[in-house]
Amino acid sequence: MERIFAADLRELTQSGDLSVRPPAVFSDWRMPDTGRQMLAEHGLPTVPASDIYLRVRGAFQSGLDPEYRAADDWSGYFIAECGEVKIVCSEVIGSVVAVPNERTLPPSLAALHPQGISDEVINEGIHTFVDLAWRWYWLSPVLVKMEQDAGKADLTEFRRSGKAVPDVDFYEPYRALCGDVRDKFAALDHVAVSSNQSMWSNMIGGFE
Repeated sequence: MERIFAADLRELTQSGDLSVRPPAVFSDWRMPDTGRQMLAEHGLPTVPASDIYLRVRGAFQSGLDPEYRAADDWSGYFIAECGEVKIVCSEVIGSVVAVPNERTLPPSLAALHPQGISDEVINEGIHTFVDLAWRWYWLSPVLVKMEQDAGKADLTEFRRSGKAVPDVDFYEPYRALCGDVRDKFAALDHVAVSSNQSMWSNMIGGFE
């Protein structure tokens, strides 16, 4: 994990070989210059639509004008997808927002969001979103493997002894790593994990 957070983005993108690049018209999108430079230099990860690791996938709109209009009257550019949400960069301000594909929950969960699922600011700026998207690209498989290894160790011990071992927590190293990742994300952008229910928090969460 330390190596992933210390790496230069050019290393994580493999000098751009793993990148989806924004369209040519993006040079005229109305966004802060820091975000524009980050997108131009690094793009966003190329990830299959069926990715099992729930990573951010570059999915840029092709048009010049913002293609998303929010109910509270702000506009933004579609730049990525992640699971069941589309990622939008707000026009001018440059904050990054998760827009759910479905606003309503099944009846059993509807009480959690009685007004429906709303848009959520997930990063303060596009520059930190690009940074975290690339670090998460490499971190997610590490966390998934640790979780799976903990589950296998727990199951192996149960099969060996025939009972659970109450004083052995096979998931503790995994939870500790999740906590470390959360702290690193917060250091880069406090907005990313400001809520336990945020997109980034939920993806890091696991058994934490």
